Amino acid sequence: MVKQGDIIRIDFSSVVGHEEDNYRPGLVVSNDDYNEFCGGIILVCPISHAKDFPLHIDLPKDLSTDGKVLCENIRALDVNARKYKYIESVSDEFIKDISDILKACVGVNVKASDV
Repeated sequence: MVKQGDIIRIDFSSVVGHEEDNYRPGLVVSNDDYNEFCGGIILVCPISHAKDFPLHIDLPKDLSTDGKVLCENIRALDVNARKYKYIESVSDEFIKDISDILKACVGVNVKASDV
């Protein structure tokens, strides 16, 4: 099972407009309970070498994966139906920072432990 904070390479195909596509790295942002409960559906932000934008967050320099996490392009993907490969994991501190950005994007002021 993939875990929150994992960087995986997964197929983002079947997109429209400005969504990221193709087989590329993505950061799993859904928490482990969600990942288990939803039977293979995970929430993933694509990683790309996109232009600077306030919601494009640079990955830490100590990772083998480089690029920016595109927080505005979060996608729900089925890891049981799509090919994916585990690459590495980010620190708990980095995934917390990304989670805080995602919460701010949707106006959520609740901790996961409160749900």
